[in-house]
Amino acid sequence: MIIKTNTAEGGTDSAAVTTGNSGGASGDAWTVVSSPSGSVTYSASQYQHGSLGYLFSPASGQQSLVRWTGFNDKAGAVRFYLPTGISAHSSNEPICMIYTATGTGITNISVNSAGNYIIQDATGSSVHLFTSVCSAGDRIEYSFTVGTTTSNGSWNFALYQGDALTPVETGSGAAENFGTTAWDRVQFGKITTSTWTGTIGFDDMTVASGTTTLPALNAKWGVTPTIASMGSTVVSTTTSAAIPVPAGIVSTSLVVVWFWSFWIETGTAPTAAAFSPSAGFVLGDFRSLLDTNIGFYSASAWYYKYATGSESGTYSFSISTVGGTAPFKSFGTAFNIANGPGNDNPFVDGIRYISNGGAVTSVTIPAFTPGGDSSLFMAGYVDGSATAVTLPAGWATDSSTLINTSTGYQVIGHNSQTIATNTGALTFSATGAASSMFAHMCVIRPPLAGLPWLSFS
Repeated sequence: MIIKTNTAEGGTDSAAVTTGNSGGASGDAWTVVSSPSGSVTYSASQYQHGSLGYLFSPASGQQSLVRWTGFNDKAGAVRFYLPTGISAHSSNEPICMIYTATGTGITNISVNSAGNYIIQDATGSSVHLFTSVCSAGDRIEYSFTVGTTTSNGSWNFALYQGDALTPVETGSGAAENFGTTAWDRVQFGKITTSTWTGTIGFDDMTVASGTTTLPALNAKWGVTPTIASMGSTVVSTTTSAAIPVPAGIVSTSLVVVWFWSFWIETGTAPTAAAFSPSAGFVLGDFRSLLDTNIGFYSASAWYYKYATGSESGTYSFSISTVGGTAPFKSFGTAFNIANGPGNDNPFVDGIRYISNGGAVTSVTIPAFTPGGDSSLFMAGYVDGSATAVTLPAGWATDSSTLINTSTGYQVIGHNSQTIATNTGALTFSATGAASSMFAHMCVIRPPLAGLPWLSFS
């Protein structure tokens, strides 16, 4: 999955847009900017959000466009805004084109001479004409899949005004000629070499490959989530744990909890039902581990919730007996996450877990590249016998708690990425007696949320 977005906010009003100046605060830089004898400029009159958008001013017989490449997938989704609509023109004008790495068309979004939106297929033929006329503030959301034949490509389209959640008009199709080759490129602006010399403005373009969903409208793309505050780590030796609420929790705050327990028994593996979280918390992931060195079961879980108001005090978690054995010890920590998503599952790249139940001194989460920029990594790491533990290079320690009187540690740490890059192998290591250990890691980034009107796969 690849997600690219550009807001134009890193530019300067009236300055020419280039591949070199279109990244930074704007988002993902354009692969190509082209407007022979015309211009593509940053414009203070073409913004939907912030203070800048893009203004395309084509010359007769020339294109005027920006382009991203390198998506290489059979599913995709695009979103863009037209802050001032499109000026008068006398023919169908494609304003968004999706095509292959070799230049073969997949599908277009066009506007006809009357201002109606049109969906076009790989041959440029119209497959759907909408009744709505292009107007200032339009938001387009379009998802599509390339077919296995030239007659089973599919698409879904929704037209909104501004940031409204209710569409003005929708449409879909499932028997289209979108070719059979993976799409690779998308471009916005004046796509053809017609004689039209009007203007069109764009803002907040977002493209996703490998999915037919788009980032939620309230997602803070370009802003990396951070740990605003955390409560102290609670240690419980009973069947309940009162986890301190972190400071600053208000309505819609994202609260994340890491919780784990162990039982001195080896006959029954704990399941997610062993933990009963405080009201409102949703399970993100649960894992269990059998220690074959000393002889016990442990279980670890990540939870999240969105607060419905200010909160203080503690979150009450319950721990069940497993195999007739009460929990020996439990540990829990709650975090207040700033600049995170405002709804939906925040663990967008899934949760990674690595463990070894034998006598070892390190575990390693394999290298991966997050599915998008602005990611916060958090991990809980446990070693039953260590005298010291080490997080991966570059990680910060948020909490470190002894499990026993003088040995064994449970540690929570974090790291972040502004731009998605390969993490390299993430090794969690310990010194002291070899023991079983595990690392339970989540990635927090604004989520992928389905189009509000759409149920599509």
